[in-house]
Amino acid sequence: MAIFLKKFAHASWLALAFYVLSLPATATVFFNDPKGFEHKFAPRMIELTIPYKGDLMTGLMYSAAGKGPHPTIILLHAFPGFEQNLDMAQALRRQGYNILFFHYRGTWGSDGSYSWANSLQDVHAAIDYLKMPDNVAKYRIDQKQIHLVGHSWGGMLSLKAGGMNGTVGCIVSIAPEDWTQWLDTAADRQSIIDYLDGIHSVDGYPSSVALKDLINERSNWALINIIQNIGDKKTLLISAEWDQAFNTDMREKVTALAKQAGTTDITSFTIKTADHSFSAKRIELIERTGNWLSTNCKIAP
Repeated sequence: MAIFLKKFAHASWLALAFYVLSLPATATVFFNDPKGFEHKFAPRMIELTIPYKGDLMTGLMYSAAGKGPHPTIILLHAFPGFEQNLDMAQALRRQGYNILFFHYRGTWGSDGSYSWANSLQDVHAAIDYLKMPDNVAKYRIDQKQIHLVGHSWGGMLSLKAGGMNGTVGCIVSIAPEDWTQWLDTAADRQSIIDYLDGIHSVDGYPSSVALKDLINERSNWALINIIQNIGDKKTLLISAEWDQAFNTDMREKVTALAKQAGTTDITSFTIKTADHSFSAKRIELIERTGNWLSTNCKIAP
């Protein structure tokens, strides 16, 4: 029995070694701890607040290992943001990125009131936060490499803010959720009301007001319009096969619209057997996102 177990263990280690060696070189970066850094340049998680119009938004910085300066990603969660993609934050930090994560005003304890429009302002405030001289020094930020990565409503915001803000380098939009697609029938509108009434992590935005804002500002928040205003930003669009909010057909449609509007550098693909939160494909989502960023957006400081 002892001989069998010894042989089995040896075979298992050989299989594991073969698997690791078979991975693309970039893939192993996401799941290997950083090495060779000085203590004063160790990776850290730093709690912070982002100021905007007298309110403070709670957040944190996953600072990357090394002296830097580091390319920095603002990671934008959904509305209200139950899936926050912090596994992706940790993985991309191991790739050498700072990751700024925060909660929009009126969500998850941040000051102020939430609204669709306010959340967009909050993204611009986060970008401005990264440009403040004290923060550039503290977090060792490469100001020439500030990117947006957003999921669901955060994916909508990454496209909207990325197209508007000249500081933004690359845009990643993961399963962008266009709430205006559910306005055409009374049943659809009632489903929005019912969903928003069940949320307890959002302050200052009654469901009736949120719905009214969507109706009144439909053209402003429609994905088919937002995608045509991203300009020449390098952009990645990711859909999930089983996602009802942003499926393959929708991805192909908006990708075509972006190209018709003059966007020349847009990549898009669908991840198979995945839902809106990519529950079964977290590793594939992280690797494909990180590899695209590394190939298209990361430049030597």
